[in-house]
Order: sequence, then structure tokens, then C-alpha cells
Amino acid sequence: MSTQSISSSGEEELSIQRLETTKNDLSKRIAKEARGNAILQASLERRKQALHERRLALEQDVTRLHEQLQAERDLRVALEVGLRMSSGQFPGTRGMDSKTRAELEEIALAEADVARLKQKVAELHHQLNQQRQHHSGSLPDVNDSYQQAPTQSLRHPSRKHFQQDFDTTLVVCNHQRKQRTEELTDLRNIKEPLSTSGVSNKQVSEVAENPQNPAATSSTLVELTTRLDFFKEMRSQLMEKLHKLDLNNGSMPHDFVYKLSSPPWN
Repeated sequence: MSTQSISSSGEEELSIQRLETTKNDLSKRIAKEARGNAILQASLERRKQALHERRLALEQDVTRLHEQLQAERDLRVALEVGLRMSSGQFPGTRGMDSKTRAELEEIALAEADVARLKQKVAELHHQLNQQRQHHSGSLPDVNDSYQQAPTQSLRHPSRKHFQQDFDTTLVVCNHQRKQRTEELTDLRNIKEPLSTSGVSNKQVSEVAENPQNPAATSSTLVELTTRLDFFKEMRSQLMEKLHKLDLNNGSMPHDFVYKLSSPPWN
């Protein structure tokens, strides 16, 4: 009986030793796997950060290229206006006095500015509609904790990019207008009162044919000034409307239509 007890006790000790050895081996393997997983996790985080920074850099490059493209377009419009004026767009300009010719050139520049701002309103309206349609769709439910922040960043930088694009357009327009105003400063020393009558090519031609008629010249200058001021007011209204886009958190009704008052000469 004692011999069997001793044999059983020896087997128990061997079994315990094997279990302890297995336990230690598993603990070591678990620790090794944990270290490997920690390394992989750190590598994954670094990869995510690198991708995020790369995306931001690409967005900045796209924004810069859009601004450069718009600047080139604005320059082309200005050059086309200059070519039209230099090729005799206005009838009878050779016989006009310098102030009347300067007013006509100023009106042409104002019309170009208003046309560019109208185009910018239409482009922003189209982009906002695209953003609204994009965000109205369902986003994929993959890694929500990481996806939520980039999703929000898609909205706010969009409005920021719109504002930067618009501000760039305004800077280019104002710079061109400032240069043109400096060239015409010595030709604009007299400011006539506003009038509600319109300017026609026939009236301009009459002034060109009769440059020595003070009454006709004065009347035409008043009408030119009225038309110029109207285009400036149109541009101011467009600028104010564009700035309201950002105040409305990038939202705009689908039936948005921008209306301007009729010109006083219509």
C-alpha cells in the first residue's frame, strides 16, 4: 500500500512539473505575441498619420492649383478686355476727349469684374450643391472612430477653400482695378452729378463727332459715370452675397437665384 502511494505521489509531482513548464512556455509566448502586436500597432498608427498628412498636403496643393488657374483665367479676361479696347471696340473713340475715353475704358473693366464675380457665384453654387449631394449619401461604416474626424474635415475645409478661392478672385480684381485707376487718375479730376438717363453708342458717336460741344460732352460724361457707378454697385452686391455663403454654414437653398436691380438706363 505504501509503495503504491509513493508511486502515485511521484506521478503527481511529474504532472505538476510538466504543467508548470507548459504554463511558463505559454506565458513567454503570450508576452512575445504582445510585444509583436504592440510593434504592429505602433506601425499602423504611424501609417495612418502619414496618410493623413499626405492627404492634407494634397488638398493644399489642389487648392493652390485652383487659385493659380483662377488667376490665369482672370488675367486672360483682362487681356481680352485690353485687346478689345485697343482694337477700337467703342465707335468714334479717336475723336473723343481723353476723359470720355477713360470713362469708357473704366466701364469695360467694371463689366469684366461683374462678369467674373457672377461666374464665381455660379461656380460656388454648383460646388455647394455637389457637397450637399455628397454628404446626403450614406457613408461606409468602417472604422467609425477614425472616419468621423476626416468626415467632418471634408465640410469645413470645403467652405474654407471656397472662401479662399473667392478672396483670391477679389484680390486679383481689386489689384487690376487699382492699377487701372492709378493710370486714369490724372484723367478724372471732375466728378459730375449722377443721372438716370442711359448711354448709347449713338450718343458716344455724337460726342466724338462734336468734341468741341461742351454741353454734349458734359451730358455724356454724366451718363458714363452713372453706368460706371451702377456696375460698381452690382459688384458690391455680388461680393456681399458671396460672403453670406460662409455665414450660412455652407448651405444654400436649391432654388437660389441672385437678382440684381435693373440698370437705370433700361
